[in-house]
Amino acid sequence: MSFITDEMVEAAINAQSKVAECWPKEAMRAALGAAMKAAWRPIEEAPKDGTLVMVRDCFGVQPAYFDADPSLDDFLAICDEGEGVPEYKQYLAENPGLGWVSFGREEVEYLSPTHWMPLPPSPEQEGV
Repeated sequence: MSFITDEMVEAAINAQSKVAECWPKEAMRAALGAAMKAAWRPIEEAPKDGTLVMVRDCFGVQPAYFDADPSLDDFLAICDEGEGVPEYKQYLAENPGLGWVSFGREEVEYLSPTHWMPLPPSPEQEGV
């Protein structure tokens, strides 16, 4: 998965062309900002195969991965003979942000993100 998408390039070109002739630094800043904004995608489009990505929820941005139905396992542990399982599966289906996991300072955190983007590439390191 490439970090730089066609949508990011188009957003950068459009933003840069509006101010390029008079203010080149401001044009580049606008282009880079537009490209970064275009990198965010709806959470429904995120990979659900355990790939680590950046997610955004109401608390900010952090790395996370999708763990299929972690809250269903918790629910099954406390439900009585499967009562409520169909309703809970429906709830999970209607809330696609559920199932996202990140690591907090002390423990695993379950998130409800609204958007995601691929991790940026790592910096190049000499001699590694």
